[in-house]
Amino acid sequence: MGKENDLLNKYFNYYDEIFQSIKFFEYPLIYAKYKNIRHEFTEVIGEVNQNNFLATMKCILDLDAKLQILIELLVYYRIQDGKERCNEEEILECASYDYKFYYLEQFGYSLNDKKPHTILHFL
Repeated sequence: MGKENDLLNKYFNYYDEIFQSIKFFEYPLIYAKYKNIRHEFTEVIGEVNQNNFLATMKCILDLDAKLQILIELLVYYRIQDGKERCNEEEILECASYDYKFYYLEQFGYSLNDKKPHTILHFL
């Protein structure tokens, strides 16, 4: 389990650095959601076994998609040019709804397109 913990820590170190660089205390709701996602990741990964692997994988991908959306909206749409285009509540709402479509859109599909039959989109 040591290697898995190292990988998970490495994964989250990237996001920790982002939050440190943007003064996370200025975004308490988003930072709290990030800490919650980080905690959920650890719990879910700790419970994975052969009987729940696919359900666990889905949960991990969902958490990752939520985190990706939070960071993208926070960094690129709120902070980069100093103009506020949306508030914390709007960012959180978007992440809590749009995560279901995140990977589909990352592969260039629109919501009306037929999903490819891959494990990523099957879950």
